[in-house]
Amino acid sequence: MFRSTLRIATRAAVIATRGPVRPAIVAPRMFAMCRYASSSAADAQLVASLRAEQQVEQEALEQEANEAEEFSSFLSNQGFTLVEKPGQDEVQLVRTSGDETLRIFFSPSDVINSDSVLDDAEGEHEETEAAANNDGEELEFSDDFDVPIRLNIVVERSKGALGIEAIVQDDLVVVESLIPYPSAELAIDETAEADYKRRAIYGGPPFSVLDPSVQSSVQEFLESRNVNGDLALFIAEYSSYRENKEYVSWLGKIADILE
Repeated sequence: MFRSTLRIATRAAVIATRGPVRPAIVAPRMFAMCRYASSSAADAQLVASLRAEQQVEQEALEQEANEAEEFSSFLSNQGFTLVEKPGQDEVQLVRTSGDETLRIFFSPSDVINSDSVLDDAEGEHEETEAAANNDGEELEFSDDFDVPIRLNIVVERSKGALGIEAIVQDDLVVVESLIPYPSAELAIDETAEADYKRRAIYGGPPFSVLDPSVQSSVQEFLESRNVNGDLALFIAEYSSYRENKEYVSWLGKIADILE
């Protein structure tokens, strides 16, 4: 179940409408005992809330179990292999053809961490507050907002690697820049030293200001490798599914620590 801006805004509205908490008057000699009892109660309440949310999201995931099979079928047909590890945010799509290896790195959490999602949630919170003063009229929410997902595409060849920075926006792969690397290792190495070296490489002008013929050729280059609108839709759908899956695990890990 994707945690839409409706749920975010509703929770924010509930918190905002709560009045100030009046501090309890506690006798000094009873302070330590009451503090312990209060902490235990708060722990139990938090764990119960986490478990309840985990159950709701787990049931939603089970209803979408067929999506995992559809994802695998799509990737197989497109020639991609999915590389992922439970608990880690970044995932990778790999496609090999001859002496070329294409890698696409992205983070599923972009579907909830983007500024557009947070801005929509804040805006809907304000609308919720306004609706409360409009004779009880019911306010309709929409979760149709753009969620850009950043892509780091690396095309590895024997002479080096081409880095392509892009975003998934709706059903489009929008290229932002092209960066030539002297080696594939430099392009994908995650060490601080490699990151420093990458920053020193001239990245060229923004893709949008390149000659239209170059832009068109780059798009054809990607589409010939199945980096197209279908893949953009897959990445968006998979990111939502994967983020929800990790969210369920995240809830359970926190509850396990506190129990």
